[in-house]
Amino acid sequence: MMNNYTFYLTDAFTNTPLQGNPAGVVLSDDHLKTEDMQKIAEELKQSETAFIKRLDKDIYEVRFFTPVEEVDLCGHATIATFWVKGAKGYIESIENGRKIIIQHTKAGALPVYLDYRNNELQKVTMEQPEVQYFGNCKNIDKLVQALGIKQEDIGIEGCELPLEYVSTGIKDLMIPVKSKEILNNIQPNFALMEELSKEENFYSYHVFTGEFPLLEVYQRNFCPILGIDEESATGTSTGALLAYLDKAGVLKKKSIVANQGIEMGRPSVIYASIEEIDGKEKILVGGQATTFIEGVIDL
Repeated sequence: MMNNYTFYLTDAFTNTPLQGNPAGVVLSDDHLKTEDMQKIAEELKQSETAFIKRLDKDIYEVRFFTPVEEVDLCGHATIATFWVKGAKGYIESIENGRKIIIQHTKAGALPVYLDYRNNELQKVTMEQPEVQYFGNCKNIDKLVQALGIKQEDIGIEGCELPLEYVSTGIKDLMIPVKSKEILNNIQPNFALMEELSKEENFYSYHVFTGEFPLLEVYQRNFCPILGIDEESATGTSTGALLAYLDKAGVLKKKSIVANQGIEMGRPSVIYASIEEIDGKEKILVGGQATTFIEGVIDL
């Protein structure tokens, strides 16, 4: 007997179809096994596919798969998932204000906020796990070779920013560069990138630039070790970037607007902020999304 699973392809961090970062969203249940999820993710060929299962009212389990393996958390797939749930009526709307949903992930139980105006979903924001720091990149020579840049291209004028490993769910290497021109002209060597990722035990290269003090940034993200050469929007990495910049004391205020995907022809806008919630500072990352394909998987 076959089971049917509704799925969506949804562009996150944009309100325009075929821009932003696409993710698969599959409405799951207990019949769908881990190996099935991995095969579906491989078949859908999105950078990440989320499988969401309802546990209770406004409480869900979400698992994230790249085409090659499961990951603990994915920002853009979270935004896509809960945009689908909110915009398609799976979650009951409110007239105005913010609704709190809990998603259980391998990175922990994390709140997701759905903002409504006149019963219409306006924005989805995810709370990031607590930031972790893992020290600095050791092999800078291989790093610049992998990116196709020069060592003198690294850095932002007026800022003291290390080449540091940071995680709010996924371990990223933060790489400041001096201009948008340098950012645009990166010539990645994906084989070298994958080698360095294995040697220093991290996932993605998060390259960014901006003007001090930072309020708006431009960024690119490369993750070939997970089969993702480049992503057009990365929510968890943007959250990690915000924490990293806040620690360095180079922000204009405790928020950034991140522009990504421009070089890929898929412009994305990601909003990240540090807000006090229940007496603690939390990193929030959010934006809009739009669904462009809906279908059914028969297994």
